[in-house]
Amino acid sequence: MIAWVLDTCYPHLFDPGRIAERSIIVSGAGESQLVELMNRCMSCHPGLKVFSHAAQGARAACRARCSRDASQVPAAIEVLRAGVSTLGFPWTDSPIHRTAGT
Repeated sequence: MIAWVLDTCYPHLFDPGRIAERSIIVSGAGESQLVELMNRCMSCHPGLKVFSHAAQGARAACRARCSRDASQVPAAIEVLRAGVSTLGFPWTDSPIHRTAGT
């Protein structure tokens, strides 16, 4: 039933290709060390939501993600990559990249 409500009343929120998500995994950084960079990225790309999740386990890592306006995600992820590199933390691309409708 909830799927019907979403499909019928809110199709504009699920426009295929409108929403995308890319992320990088940042090693050795705490979330607090990335807050200023994430805020700067969102101010440069106001249609985006940029957020992080701390990783659990033996290796300290933070997953920084960009999502929402699909057209801005590639440029925003480049801002994050460059900023994290400038801060001196190694990063890798996350294998999960999503676009709504795919």
